[in-house]
Amino acid sequence: MSSSTIAATSSTWSNLTSFVAAHRAAILLGSAAVVGSAAGAYYIYNSSAPGSKPKPSSKKSKKSKKTKKSVEIQSQDLTSNTFAGFDLISIDNSPKFPDIPEDYRISDIPEEDRKAISQQLKVVGNHFYSEKDYNKALQFYNKAIATYNDAIFHANRAACYWAMEDYESVIDESTKALELNPSYTKSYMRRAHAYENLKKNEDAILDYSSALVLSNFSDQTTNSSVNRMLTETAEQSAKSYLEEHPKHFPSPSFCTAFYRTLTNVLIIPEALENAEPESADYDVRLALEAVRKGSLESYEQAYELLNKALEKESDGDNSYIAFAHRSVLNHLRSDLEAAKEDATKSIALKGNVLAYLIRSSVALESSELSDIKVQLSQAEVCDPRSPYVKFHNAQLYFLMGQYKEALIAYEEAITIDPEFLLARIQKLVTNYHLGAIEKAHEGFKELQELFPHSFEVFNYEGEIYLDSKKVSEANELFDKAVSVVMEQNKNGSVNVTPLVNKALAFFNEARADEAIDILRKAIALDPLSDLAYTTLIQIYLQMQRSEEAFKYFPKSFASIRTLPELIQQYTLYFATKTQIRMAKERPFLQKKLEEFQAKNMAMAYAQSMSASA
Repeated sequence: MSSSTIAATSSTWSNLTSFVAAHRAAILLGSAAVVGSAAGAYYIYNSSAPGSKPKPSSKKSKKSKKTKKSVEIQSQDLTSNTFAGFDLISIDNSPKFPDIPEDYRISDIPEEDRKAISQQLKVVGNHFYSEKDYNKALQFYNKAIATYNDAIFHANRAACYWAMEDYESVIDESTKALELNPSYTKSYMRRAHAYENLKKNEDAILDYSSALVLSNFSDQTTNSSVNRMLTETAEQSAKSYLEEHPKHFPSPSFCTAFYRTLTNVLIIPEALENAEPESADYDVRLALEAVRKGSLESYEQAYELLNKALEKESDGDNSYIAFAHRSVLNHLRSDLEAAKEDATKSIALKGNVLAYLIRSSVALESSELSDIKVQLSQAEVCDPRSPYVKFHNAQLYFLMGQYKEALIAYEEAITIDPEFLLARIQKLVTNYHLGAIEKAHEGFKELQELFPHSFEVFNYEGEIYLDSKKVSEANELFDKAVSVVMEQNKNGSVNVTPLVNKALAFFNEARADEAIDILRKAIALDPLSDLAYTTLIQIYLQMQRSEEAFKYFPKSFASIRTLPELIQQYTLYFATKTQIRMAKERPFLQKKLEEFQAKNMAMAYAQSMSASA
């Protein structure tokens, strides 16, 4: 498994390996065609469509013949000493060109002669450009423009300024060329390069994207430029965002799910049961009791209590417990360095499973596969019968696609702790991946009887049905999951995953407006749910409602906890912003883009239906 794969899947570790989380693009009825390239831009950059050139009309053919005739006349006349009544001269071994007096009124020259003269002035300009005498080249391109204004002359001036590293002038001349010829691909590309050199990344993305649309998405070099700029801009923005905003806890439902993969928070360690009030151990006990409550406020309270405990005592007999649990909370706050430091301090005081599991999770976030295995091995040495170690080993196998090995590890965890619900659910998901579909559904029916108050049981079987394109069966289970979640909403913390899944099911049934309503409800219930924001944004984009999608990006940034995920979201943000600008500033390109999107969405939908048949 590549490091990028590990990074991409790390956020699903504690929420099981959800089909919806892992295969959202496929479930969104072809949004892969919208989201497109590896960078996440939704222009379908990696697709290619050979363009067919229309046959010229007879009227256009006559014009072409006329232009050709003018060039022939020019070529013949340049062998003499005059052309169109003007003397032919040469400077510095340049090709000959008509010498037009400065006070001569250019408009008096017939148009066809002006065109021919301007072309010859361009030839002289090209001569000096090849000699790297850019100032003289500019003079002749200026003369050409004064004789007959054509986009290519401005483009050539831009080329001179590019060679002279005058990027502002490159932009100015390229803009003039595009005013005369809005479909001039070379000018978009050159101006994009200039914007890039001036660190005007968003303008560069727009111009690269425009060039790509004009190429019918077939130019791989331009495609790479778009993706490179999107990634670079997204990385810069994501890093700046994290630097400027204080670290905070993500959705409390995520925190709770993550904790449940590490330890049983319902059990207070024996060493803390008789802790004296005002002691460090007592603060740790209060912190663990706060974790049990599972609300955003209680996690923040737990963090403060652990800080307080470790300020009182950092090397006591039970300080390892405080360090271990603070490492969990630091991990949830995406402070990986602090999480690893606390886990290491905990282990130095006393080896324990929880601290090693956090170090393995930090390694997972950092895409360090070998270190994950080392930390899990150390955790197993601490407690060979820890169901949590078995579970994490199973999750690693699952993420690597080694489903048979994962199944064995899940079964080991269940043998040690038959009440370990997450392991039992993930075992059934693994069976589904191995093709034992009926066995998976039978297992879920059994779990529904054993754990009727667990929304996960209904939710994850619903995801299996949704993955199988059995939307009505999925909807029924999502409804049950939502009902359980709402009944358990006692502390204001709601896991909105079933609501998000139900929205996706509705979207599959072409009930987009209902899907959007559900997702808005999910966001109202859990304003920090990155899953709800991301799904809502992608559905809006799928429906080509870019401006509505754009409104939700700022809040979605606050809901995302890791740098790789934030980079991905910013990539989509800048791609969306670019398309909005294209629609407003270059509507003719937007129309071309929409036609291409419609074609590719239809193809993606047909492929998804074929794959599920």
